[in-house]
Amino acid sequence: MEATAKHTAPAQLNLFAKTIADKFAAFHEAYPNVYVLFERFSLQLVMSGHKKIGAKMIMERVRWECATGSNDETGYKINNNYIAHYARLFIKRNPEYKECFETRVLKTL
Repeated sequence: MEATAKHTAPAQLNLFAKTIADKFAAFHEAYPNVYVLFERFSLQLVMSGHKKIGAKMIMERVRWECATGSNDETGYKINNNYIAHYARLFIKRNPEYKECFETRVLKTL
């Protein structure tokens, strides 16, 4: 499966945001295709019958896809701290699959 969106470097990614949630929001805005892939791979597992999905496993697949199939020239890296936020975003956009990801209370936003 090939990532089709070409990424361009954002004018300025706010890496000095105060919270992980703020940093995630800035990263997500700069690289929306990461979520597109996260959602696509999550839905593939759901449609193949999986009841539980590991967000880290999905993100590793996204990383693989970005490394092998995208035309990204910026060399961005996906912070592990964002994985829980991608899972929560998936649940927010696909509430019918909220049981697929196990979530915990975030210590910091």
